[in-house]
Amino acid sequence: MRIGLTTLGCDSGKSGIGKYLIALMREMPRVAPEVEFVIGVSGEDESIFVTPYPNVTVQRLPDNLSGLLPSLLWSTFSVRKWVRQNEIDVMFYPAGNRGLSWNAGCPTVGCVHDLSGFSVQAKYDPVRMFYIKRVLPAMIRRLTVPLTVSEHSKSDIVRYAHVPEDRIQVVYNGFDRKEYAPANEPATERYWLYVSRIEHPGKNHFGLIEAYDKLAETERNLPKLILAGGDWDGAAQVHERHDRSPNRDRIEFLGFVPDERLHSLVQHAEAVIYPSLYEGFGIPILEAMACAVPVACSNTSSLPEVGGDAVLYFNPANSDSISDAMRTLANDPATRATLSERGLKRSLAFSWEKCARATLTALSGAAKDKRYERDHG
Repeated sequence: MRIGLTTLGCDSGKSGIGKYLIALMREMPRVAPEVEFVIGVSGEDESIFVTPYPNVTVQRLPDNLSGLLPSLLWSTFSVRKWVRQNEIDVMFYPAGNRGLSWNAGCPTVGCVHDLSGFSVQAKYDPVRMFYIKRVLPAMIRRLTVPLTVSEHSKSDIVRYAHVPEDRIQVVYNGFDRKEYAPANEPATERYWLYVSRIEHPGKNHFGLIEAYDKLAETERNLPKLILAGGDWDGAAQVHERHDRSPNRDRIEFLGFVPDERLHSLVQHAEAVIYPSLYEGFGIPILEAMACAVPVACSNTSSLPEVGGDAVLYFNPANSDSISDAMRTLANDPATRATLSERGLKRSLAFSWEKCARATLTALSGAAKDKRYERDHG
């Protein structure tokens, strides 16, 4: 079997989807040495996503495909030629919610991580919102096998893209077990951590800063609040809100933190706070649980599905609810210990190897699916 995929829509590794593809390109060629992978890369992606396995072939794509429109045009008008030239048996779209092709010329599998644009108003710019609501659902229906990363995202695909439930396969994300594990040495400072791109309104930094400000009015000696993530849409508004905070000196923006530094930052956090309004999965809470770090997060979308009984939940639309959860983390060592123990245990159910093997099974099934010949022949 010869699998084709591209890095388009994977943010050069600087997002959850980017982390997903990095992990799969590490695991899939390793667990399936008999399978050939052809990966189309654009710009700097070759050094970020490509692994040195002998069953991986790299094909350079034009360097100007990073934007939504250029990548969509390539996927619409050029992918069939690329598939034919590289004798691809099945095409895999790791960023299926960012862009798919109408007809790739072969069976297709796409991972639609979320349809958050339907749930969070003004999540993206008007052009992208139009694409998500008016174009993407029809493209998802064209996939031979639609994948997604949680049962919650599956329900959204059924609801908004009108794909029959039995056609959609759920494959959970994982985490790097070598890097994300309990710390071997104590922390040198106290801080709470939020790992997310700086995006407004979807990632809810406003609610987090407001909750921290409220808590600081009655609680002394709070841990610092560290925000790790690069600037995205609406970041200027988040920074402006931070500038108005009376606790701005206690709130620190680190920018994008690469994985080789991020795991240490997570390991030594006193807690991870995750107030996002909507997530298709929520890899950062899984990584925190794997490090035995207590987690408080939103009670919305897929997050309870990932966190189970190992997380302290709050209503992300209510800053008092966020503040109350943080107060518990600050003052209740017994709760912190319970969350730490439960989180570590729950994290064992997830792994990138499981994700890779299940994804390969879906790809193999799609390559043999006779429906493609009937529908596209």
